[in-house]
Amino acid sequence: MPTKLILVTAIFAVIAYVLYTKTSVNSESSNLSAKLESAPNSQHNSETHLFELESKSSPSQDTPAGALENERIVNFSSAESMEAFLASLNGSNIEILGQSKYSNTLRVGFSSYQDLAQHLPTDATTLYNFPVTPPPIENGSINPNVVPFNGRMMEWMGITSDNSQWGAGVSVAVLDTGLLPHPAFGDDVQSFSLAGDPNHPDLDSHGTAMASLWRSADGNIPAIAPAVDLMSIQISDDTGSSDLFTLAEAIYFAVDQGAQLIPISMGTTSTNSFLDGAIAYATDNGALIIASAGNSGEDTLYYPAAYPETLSIAAIDYNRNHPGFSNTGETLTLTAPGVGVITAGENQEYTLSSGTSPAAQIAGNVIAATMSELEINDPLEAWELIADNLNELGVAGQDTLFGLGYPQLDVILNYDQSGRYDAAIASTLFVSDPQTNSGEMQIVVSNPGTEDLFGATLDFEIEGNRYSTPLPSISAGESHNFTVPLPLPSNTDVITVNSQVTLPEGQNDVRPRDNGISARFSIGN
Repeated sequence: MPTKLILVTAIFAVIAYVLYTKTSVNSESSNLSAKLESAPNSQHNSETHLFELESKSSPSQDTPAGALENERIVNFSSAESMEAFLASLNGSNIEILGQSKYSNTLRVGFSSYQDLAQHLPTDATTLYNFPVTPPPIENGSINPNVVPFNGRMMEWMGITSDNSQWGAGVSVAVLDTGLLPHPAFGDDVQSFSLAGDPNHPDLDSHGTAMASLWRSADGNIPAIAPAVDLMSIQISDDTGSSDLFTLAEAIYFAVDQGAQLIPISMGTTSTNSFLDGAIAYATDNGALIIASAGNSGEDTLYYPAAYPETLSIAAIDYNRNHPGFSNTGETLTLTAPGVGVITAGENQEYTLSSGTSPAAQIAGNVIAATMSELEINDPLEAWELIADNLNELGVAGQDTLFGLGYPQLDVILNYDQSGRYDAAIASTLFVSDPQTNSGEMQIVVSNPGTEDLFGATLDFEIEGNRYSTPLPSISAGESHNFTVPLPLPSNTDVITVNSQVTLPEGQNDVRPRDNGISARFSIGN
């Protein structure tokens, strides 16, 4: 008997909104221990190096799809070997595009790979280099029913009091396209440039928009942790693009500058062992990388988000909906606001930015605020506490759309405060059988509070018909799936279901806005 499984798209309102006109700003952006344990079977380990390694004896003439043409990253076993290679280039057509400050590695350009191969010593290995860009939002990939955050993000994140000192003492390095002057920054942001023209940074203002989510000197940007020690590291060239070599160098540089959090709102679909080493260096030195999942709407995570050592961040809208463009994946970590978020724009103005790019910066802010307010020095320790106190979204547990859920600061910072009652509808799934005119609603109700919930009721309204069912008790921090049989209304292929969870008298819900959801379902043949 045919059955339709329709994922819910929660619709509170359809609001027209303005996305930033620059493609690159519109574009983009279990706990970490569980991700690390799954590393041997991760996408990174199974697909990363399909085309990365060459040898001098069998040089490749064909560059794999997506790799940068006419260049390689070349690693040498010793500094002496590298120096001998450099000395051999006199009079050749080989161009040195970059030299690592952290290993015996060069970025090399050439007109013919054979020209390069004849100069390579036997101990040299070559890697393909790949472009790294702000991930663009593909045309038509935005869910038309998304609702932007506009100026409502701080309240949505559970921040209703003074947060001006949140993040104090935490060092953050934003790796992006650089920084333009803007009143949001004040005068206390350190700027470094590893690529492009430092006198003309951020030609598309993507880096300015992302860095602004860490500052609110003029009070117009929803910066959660505005007191962090902030560095902006430009990794893009004059076209607004970067590459794996430069990204890896920037990670090494950021760690050596003392960065504890490294949010990266740029990405690529491939990687190599040179970036592997930079990721490992950050992890070994206690730095945590937070990276945007990508905006192509595909079931794959961009690098560096695909590394098991990093936090991969997806985007949601104001109504906790998936916006369509945000990439998905089995190792997706969490989700954060990523539709219509106020950021700095060009010409010292403001704009609305969407994508997993702002979502990654906002997730980083949550970690910085947790570190400062709960006096946690280790970013990984802070993240593990956050992971234990995320709000469920989607199916119970970790899922491909939303990861482990989404953060709200009032929940995280009050994780050990007794007396907090909090019910939330995390998701709904409708299973219908038009042939028997019957169906059932499958609902995940979560309890992100600190007290057990008991005596709650779940109320529905379907095309004017009302239903109610009692819920069993839900322990603090737990979620439960509930199934409710429902008849199908006649003469319609689409139904609207309004659902609401209500706590009994004496259990005052601290976040009643998350108690209800309005959803539409297709029930036609």
